[in-house]
Amino acid sequence: MNKIVLSLTKTYLDSISADYLGLEKVRVTDKLEVEVIKFTSRHNAKLGQTTLVGTIIIHEKSFENPEMLRYIVAHEYGHYKSVLSFISTWAILVGWLSGTASLVYGIFTADLTLALSAVLILLGCFALSWIVEYRADAKALDLLGVEKVKAAYVMMGNIPKPGLLWMIISQLTHPSLATILKIYRWLRRGKTLNSKS
Repeated sequence: MNKIVLSLTKTYLDSISADYLGLEKVRVTDKLEVEVIKFTSRHNAKLGQTTLVGTIIIHEKSFENPEMLRYIVAHEYGHYKSVLSFISTWAILVGWLSGTASLVYGIFTADLTLALSAVLILLGCFALSWIVEYRADAKALDLLGVEKVKAAYVMMGNIPKPGLLWMIISQLTHPSLATILKIYRWLRRGKTLNSKS
């Protein structure tokens, strides 16, 4: 891994109160091995993430279960391979900041037009996030198949969640597995899916 990218990723980990544990190679399929950065944090609930500098960071909790780890890495690899994910992440970040600031200012100044515009910006961010997350899960489904992804979701569901606010944000930014599978199968209707799907 490039030293500059690694240094930037370590800086990012510091910014989210996480500790760098090292580089790991994870075999997702027989033909795909992905280099990831392993981290630990008591404050960060994300099991995996693709950073803005293009590195995949994986929480040490994910390594406790190989099947769950393969899914998380496959999902993040989907983000990593998608130009849309990279561009959308920046667009969502800017949208969140401007939308939230506009909403607060609109409410504070009783400017209904500004507040409603801000709500539309935030709804657009949620919609874009759903598209990006669907595409990452579609990549994981292509690589691992439906049954393995379903099993990984069950395993992740058994991990304690950090709180109500985190769960609300997660629901707003990530479609459910049922929704993902409906879209995935609908988009592939008429095509022969491989035995894993």
